[in-house]
Amino acid sequence: MLVYRGVRSAPKVFGLDTSALSDLIGQTVPLSGYFATSVHRAVAANEFTRPPSSPGPALLELEVPAGTPALWIPPLGDGALAYQGELLLSSYVVLQILGVDEAGSLPTIRAVIVTH
Repeated sequence: MLVYRGVRSAPKVFGLDTSALSDLIGQTVPLSGYFATSVHRAVAANEFTRPPSSPGPALLELEVPAGTPALWIPPLGDGALAYQGELLLSSYVVLQILGVDEAGSLPTIRAVIVTH
């Protein structure tokens, strides 16, 4: 399953300026805490990268393997927010960074969950 997460400040999440995100390729990145994602790229990009924090936002495109613990939020949460298509991932995941697409105005970091 492919999901997305808007990141308002890539340096705060990944420790690198948006101009250096390609340095993440091949690395593993642990994320603690529950991790909200959307099944809709446009929702993640348009609602969760704004307002951007300096020095810049990014979009995380995440492959979620079958069997990864997650909770599908729309039937449980606020009905007015169901359009967000939120998939809440478990409290600790490790990402393998596969690539970075810097074309366009919003860099996209492609990753896969390698442990959960």
